[in-house]
Amino acid sequence: MADKHPPPPPPPKYRSLASREKRPSPFGTTLFVGLRAADAILQYHLLRHNWAHDAIRALHGVPTTGVSSAGGGGGGGGGGGLLGLTPYGTIISALALGSSLKQIIFTTMISEQEMKPGPALLIAAFNTVFNTANTLLSAWTFSSVAPTHLPPSASIVDTVLASPALLAGVVLYAVGMAMELGAEVQRKRFKAKPENKGKP
Repeated sequence: MADKHPPPPPPPKYRSLASREKRPSPFGTTLFVGLRAADAILQYHLLRHNWAHDAIRALHGVPTTGVSSAGGGGGGGGGGGLLGLTPYGTIISALALGSSLKQIIFTTMISEQEMKPGPALLIAAFNTVFNTANTLLSAWTFSSVAPTHLPPSASIVDTVLASPALLAGVVLYAVGMAMELGAEVQRKRFKAKPENKGKP
């Protein structure tokens, strides 16, 4: 007796957010680069102008000292730091800047795939949302790893060495960024060889 039930539909094909087409995309690339650069600036101003502290207070949290503008004083090296930030605030801002630079370098110098405006907006917005969350968490006493026992004259190196959690985070960040960027460079060199044409 023949089976009267129709076969199940095939599973939906996986759709990547990024395009697989290799072609120039000046508008999408420019949009992405601009948004990623703007994100680094936003993270800096969240700290420099105490916007992160204000947001934490609005959420009924207690902001930590030594993260926002150097003029705000507090522990964790609260002296006149780089660009008006404390050493800890400078580190947090630098982490956001590094992630933006890495993606900008990849998009403009390594990737050969087109960057459409839609994915450019979505990817940039995703990164900005999570970078902003990280910045807020770094300024909240519940989750901050800013050392509070350092003198105002403490340097960035002193600040990192005074907090094992911060030191581990900076090391893991640097290693991860270097490995990811290095892997993309190796992948581009691999695909540039004629015998590897068409390979993923």
